[in-house]
Amino acid sequence: MPGIIFSEASGVADSIYGKAQAPIQEIVLSTAKTREETESAYKRIFKMTRSTHYAETYGGVTGFKGFRPTPENGANNRDGMQETFGKTLKNIRWTDEFVVSHEMVEDALVMEFNERPQGFVDGFYDAREDYAAALIGGALMGKTEIDFYGQKCDITSADGLSLFNAAHPSVINSSNVQSNVCSNVLSAEALDLVETAHQNLRDDHMKSLQIAPMTLVIPNTAQAKRIAFAAAGSERDPLTSNNAFNYQVGRWNILVWQRLNDYITTDGEQFPWFTLDEVYNQRFSTAIFQDRSDLKIRSHIDESNWSNVWSGIARFVAGFKDFRGVFAGGVTGAAALV
Repeated sequence: MPGIIFSEASGVADSIYGKAQAPIQEIVLSTAKTREETESAYKRIFKMTRSTHYAETYGGVTGFKGFRPTPENGANNRDGMQETFGKTLKNIRWTDEFVVSHEMVEDALVMEFNERPQGFVDGFYDAREDYAAALIGGALMGKTEIDFYGQKCDITSADGLSLFNAAHPSVINSSNVQSNVCSNVLSAEALDLVETAHQNLRDDHMKSLQIAPMTLVIPNTAQAKRIAFAAAGSERDPLTSNNAFNYQVGRWNILVWQRLNDYITTDGEQFPWFTLDEVYNQRFSTAIFQDRSDLKIRSHIDESNWSNVWSGIARFVAGFKDFRGVFAGGVTGAAALV
């Protein structure tokens, strides 16, 4: 979790407002601690990184082809690597502020002291979760860019295509394309098909990567939860009269993400969902959440009306690089896996 840095303008502590500084600061810190202890869904989906520059570029190189049989006294197999598609993420400036009026301080309105700073810090962490959900939701809807409160956000993968796309090219041979999207409505059979297709995604040499997705992400709807837990949580196949054994049981971490509902279209059993290999994501950066600077909070006096203004600023950005860490189902317009 990003830290919180406080600073006060000179003279604040020497006035009537000084009495408000300590309680507000304590409320902000205790609220932050509570939010830190509450695991956010986006931290399971995004790789959390730190930035030290205005922007960071995430590149990489292809793997080696590997050892090959060689004739006696023959020339060694000449191998090599080349640069893969790269992704640059420019840090975004995020700000907010709240005001404690002169009257509130003078009259010691404790309730207002509690509510405003709590809502202020909640708003910071809510914005991060909301922003991450907007990026994933936009990607599930096939978009390459979204508008998040006036900020244009690029949500393409490093190859320039939408994150969930049927034609991701190889950097070595652009005619070798791969898909990480399908239209299959979530079910036990669809989970079988998507898991297998996800596992079979290959590197730029079209070699197996041994991808192992274990996280299933769904929106928060009654149908989505019932279907997901029936598909991955029932010991018997709910769709067969003889209740054949369901080999998917106990193999998935099901992540129900309420925020995702705001950025996708759901209609009963038709909703987008996706599988995630968290280990692959950490190694090769499928979804990246990049923090440049922690939340800084400053208190100062507005001389125009004697109010105590609390301002906050932070810098962070998120985006996508390697599509192979995720595979989506239930996407309208995509082809079906059979």
